[in-house]
Amino acid sequence: MADPFFVDPYFLLIDSDTAYESPLKLISITAYLPRHNLFHLIRHTCLKMAKETGVPKLKNSSNSLQWYTRLKTFMIAKETWPAVKFVPKKRDKLPTTSKEKSDYSALPFNDDDDKNDEFKYHPKNNEALHHILTHCEDGPANKIRGIRSAREAMVTLNKLYGTSSEVENYLVAERLWTTTYASAGTIEKYTEQFTDTWNEIQRRQIGLDFLIRALLVYHLGTYYTGFQQRKRETGIEKLSFEEIISQLK
Repeated sequence: MADPFFVDPYFLLIDSDTAYESPLKLISITAYLPRHNLFHLIRHTCLKMAKETGVPKLKNSSNSLQWYTRLKTFMIAKETWPAVKFVPKKRDKLPTTSKEKSDYSALPFNDDDDKNDEFKYHPKNNEALHHILTHCEDGPANKIRGIRSAREAMVTLNKLYGTSSEVENYLVAERLWTTTYASAGTIEKYTEQFTDTWNEIQRRQIGLDFLIRALLVYHLGTYYTGFQQRKRETGIEKLSFEEIISQLK
């Protein structure tokens, strides 16, 4: 009986670039793998892709700033960011359907029939859209289902989950309270994270008064999660210390 945990040597050929840039190569590799290794191949590839890109999946507004910053850097490195900046242009005339393509039709439950698409996109639009979608959790991904333009997808996600500078200040302050040696794991990561947060506080010119108000909200712990979430979404810049106290009573 074959060992279900056997790791085939072909795993060594698979990296994140294979999955992102050469799906045909990935398919050709799987052709040489025993069937019982297919699940491990998929799991191995997905985990390695997530680890190597360094981009978190977009959950909601709570991690949208980190997501956008890292995804933009990743896409610049992969040369797909220009597709996000590209403004789709209307075609002079719709492309004619060739005889070869006449045998194909969109699935009845899908919306991928683009033969009548009146817009012309950047050459790397599809790859850019793939990068965006693979770094979204199910909720945000569903919000851009059917969108064909990488630019429109990014604009839509930022409208839904982007944070204002006021909310960003609160999230930066929150990092000050949540950065611990235990969560960092090593003294190098701990000091690096604290330094990054401190530099961001100075860059944004966040004052002590604001930090105290943010600390007051954060230390409510799990007892006032609804109140905390509302402050993450609306910010506390315009609220005085006394007003926050009054809202809690």
